[in-house]
Amino acid sequence: MDAMVRQRNEEWNRIIHRLDKAGVPPDVRWRTLILYMRNVRGFSFLSERQKSEIQQLIVETIKAREYTDTQYADVVRRQEEILLGPHKEKIRMALDESEALLGDFRELLLRKKGDVQDLETLTVELVESEKDPREMISAMRKAFHDVVQAMEADMADLTRMSMVDGLTQLYNRRAFDEHVECCARTCLQERLPLALIMADIDNFKRFNDTYGHRIGDQALRVVAKVLQTHASEVNGGNGKDPNAKYFAARYGGEEFAVVLRGVGLSEAAGLAESLRSRVERYNFTIQDNSGNVLHGGIRITVSLGVAQLDPCWNGAWADNLVEAADKRLYEAKERGRNCVCWADPD
Repeated sequence: MDAMVRQRNEEWNRIIHRLDKAGVPPDVRWRTLILYMRNVRGFSFLSERQKSEIQQLIVETIKAREYTDTQYADVVRRQEEILLGPHKEKIRMALDESEALLGDFRELLLRKKGDVQDLETLTVELVESEKDPREMISAMRKAFHDVVQAMEADMADLTRMSMVDGLTQLYNRRAFDEHVECCARTCLQERLPLALIMADIDNFKRFNDTYGHRIGDQALRVVAKVLQTHASEVNGGNGKDPNAKYFAARYGGEEFAVVLRGVGLSEAAGLAESLRSRVERYNFTIQDNSGNVLHGGIRITVSLGVAQLDPCWNGAWADNLVEAADKRLYEAKERGRNCVCWADPD
């Protein structure tokens, strides 16, 4: 017991010595903050990017040697942004999706109100008809059964709508987040590879500025169509099976994601190259509302980043996988766009 206490005291003295050497003043607030940020780097729920940003913040703080109240408040603010930033983005997207779902839900409620009113009218008519009671009960039972079936179908539609992007009909960000989290856990447990492709339409803002947002939406649908066809081929005809090998989703804006369950990095890179080539070859035309072709031969290209789940990551598996693929996507943009970048997990 004494040896354990002595060991802890020695470790604490070493930490104090490092803080003194780094020039951190003997202020309880500053020393607590620096030590807290130092320990945060070991939290398994943080992504590698968040840990790296916390480390950079510690280095910048110690280098600045500016230990004022204003600087303290600024460091606390930046630390909170690093820790909470990804969650705030997910909350914002969830609120946007919820707003759209509320509109769909209102429509369903109005339809159900009409169905219930029809059921009420039918019931009154049957009672007033003075038919045989058995016939009346049979007719009412059938009417109730039809309404219940319609409500069950509407609930299934509502569930589907909550997981599908309205514009492209691909899975949405919510579905993607749930799927990649589930796949990460499953693949780690079963020791299967898991790869992710992140794809982004090149120069999409300029495309929108040139042709307008309506045509920009058409371009998003085109890329989604290519993804759906590709998924169907890889999955053996079922492109929308959430449990299949190839899971395509609209990640946000002009960015798309493909989760590849049981697929290694090399195969994933090959699929990404196939996807890039298909989009590049697509003959995109602009049509007016009557279907007349206004512009033809317009080329759309995408840049793609590919990464594989690394079992050595310290938690936050899904976030780290997205960050790794996003980093490769950024490299593809830096290399001139319309290409695929990938690298080994290490």
